[in-house]
Order: sequence, then structure tokens, then C-alpha cells
Amino acid sequence: MNKIILTVIILIIAIVLIGFGVWVWQSQKGIQPAAPKAGAPVVKEDSTASINDALNSVDINNLDKEFQEIDADLNSL
Repeated sequence: MNKIILTVIILIIAIVLIGFGVWVWQSQKGIQPAAPKAGAPVVKEDSTASINDALNSVDINNLDKEFQEIDADLNSL
């Protein structure tokens, strides 16, 4: 009798976990990847020169502005 109850409980847990996995998978299908920001450099090729140009175009002198944008993005969630 105890083996039957244990088997039923395990089957119920497995069905719930599978259902939850399917629900998460279906909800993720509708999410589109975020588009790059307007000021973000877009690297179209993987050459070392283009990657270095993209890295050099990043403005690290104005960190307060960057953090304000990050805070605004976090607050919009």
C-alpha cells in the first residue's frame, strides 16, 4: 500500500514538473530578443580591427549617464 502511494505521489510531482516546464517553454517563445540601443555600436564583422574600433567607441568617461540608463531600464521592469 505504501509503495502505491509513493508511486502516485512521484507521478503527480513528475506531471506537475513537466507541465511547468512546458508552460515556461511556451511563455519564452513569445519573447523577442531586445534590439540594440540607438547609440550602441553594431559589429557586422569579426575582424580584430572592427572589434577594437567598437571597443574604442565606448565612452567610459561618463559613467553616471550609463548608470542612469541602467537604473531607468531596471525601474521599467
